[in-house]
Amino acid sequence: MSDLSPDAGRRIYRMLCFMAWCDGDLDGAEREVLERYREDLGLSQLDAAALEAEGSEVEGLELGEDAAELETLIDALIDIAVADGKLVLDEQARLTRLVKMIKAPDLVGRMADRIKERKVDLEIQRWEDKP
Repeated sequence: MSDLSPDAGRRIYRMLCFMAWCDGDLDGAEREVLERYREDLGLSQLDAAALEAEGSEVEGLELGEDAAELETLIDALIDIAVADGKLVLDEQARLTRLVKMIKAPDLVGRMADRIKERKVDLEIQRWEDKP
């Protein structure tokens, strides 16, 4: 990820936090993914904390246009969405909306590949399962 600019790293991390907090809770597995990306993106703990606060509260987040940034963002969003072993409706909706914004093709195939890579047992919430 060294080919990403510092601003790109900040945008990616903020979006990860936005995804991680969409169910109102940040579990240990999601925290581990955030920490891994924080280190990979070269962010200090102070910067990461500020970005997490922004990402947990704000919906008007910006996206970059660089192809490498968008590729990293998509994979990172999938990683954080499935980290806790559940893909809830809010996460599905946010992933779908963000992927449409960046015009990423074949989200379902990409998610399936990423989940297989990560060897995650995933429980996918369906609309009819919603309480």
